[in-house]
Amino acid sequence: YSLPPLKIELGLLGISLEFGVSKSFDWDNAIKPFMDILQKASLILANGEKFFEKTRNAKKVKDAFIFFVISSLVSLVATTALALNGTMADFGIASTGLIMAIAWLINLLFLFISAAIVAFAAKTLGGKGEYVSAYKSLAYGSLPYQLLGWIPFIGSIASIWTLYIQTKG
Repeated sequence: YSLPPLKIELGLLGISLEFGVSKSFDWDNAIKPFMDILQKASLILANGEKFFEKTRNAKKVKDAFIFFVISSLVSLVATTALALNGTMADFGIASTGLIMAIAWLINLLFLFISAAIVAFAAKTLGGKGEYVSAYKSLAYGSLPYQLLGWIPFIGSIASIWTLYIQTKG
């Protein structure tokens, strides 16, 4: 069986969304994107060089951007929880959440700018890389720091690990 779909139209924005519920939910397709991200993460952490070899031909930053968004959200949640128990406890949940969300958005923007700087520097120094390669290297390579950077002392080790992976990209 299935229920009739719920349709939402936002005419001014040209967006039409349709939601439906059916008895035969396809779990494989629902979970696949998360499994892909976990597989990428484990390969990056285990063998960053091999991961970058497998993704060398990718010509768009979309997958790297999505990966970075998700990994940086993990970092955001952990850092926000830590901040609420520490130095930012007096600000309250709403203010701390807002501050952290703004910092997260700046982080997303800064990744694009950093990739442009790295690509320019590589070209200037005689490298053959391009913007997409620089972006992928920074986005995927930041995983150790995104996961562990919020932990005192371990964050320093994660920074070195991140730099190592990014240079392999």
